[in-house]
Amino acid sequence: MASYMNFRLIILDAFYRFLPRDTDENDNGAMAQLYNLVDRYADETGAAFVLIHHTSKGDQSGKSITDLGSGAGAQSRAPDAHIGLRYHEEDDAVVMEASVRNWPPPAPLCLRWQYPIWIPDPTLDPAALRSPGSRKRKIDEDAAVVADRIEHFSCGLGVMTCAGSESQSPALPCGAPKRYGRVKKALIQLKRYFFCHDHLLRS
Repeated sequence: MASYMNFRLIILDAFYRFLPRDTDENDNGAMAQLYNLVDRYADETGAAFVLIHHTSKGDQSGKSITDLGSGAGAQSRAPDAHIGLRYHEEDDAVVMEASVRNWPPPAPLCLRWQYPIWIPDPTLDPAALRSPGSRKRKIDEDAAVVADRIEHFSCGLGVMTCAGSESQSPALPCGAPKRYGRVKKALIQLKRYFFCHDHLLRS
């Protein structure tokens, strides 16, 4: 190992690609032995090892940082530090959290993707982790915003009627339908308006 003594940091990306053949990452005994091997290499080289590991499937918002990784539970106890990235409710944003063995835990940090790097975004709430429920709420909120804007635009156009349109009262009642129903009806309103507008221009 003498030829590797100049390395200060060794990164295995991704960790599963370095597993010996036929190794089951769900086998606690096998994974514990593998981490013991990594510890030995760290002692011999004097370098720190960073293992890039994937999260398990499913919702990660309710898990602790040490339980995010897929595979055997031995992996949650072996490393000296866990650094996890979880999706934020906002698009193109994540929450970075860490769990360390011998140091005070650092505060969670929100990062936003701006090609080609992640940059800190202090305007975001680290507690707003994406979950199935939060994603649904975000879609509902977006739908409501779209409906409000279309309805506002439609009201500005005024109430019109003309022969051949689908309805004689194109204006939508304020606050009536919810979610996608509001969006759909508001879009139908615009379609009717432009149908009438085109009909009047051609007549």
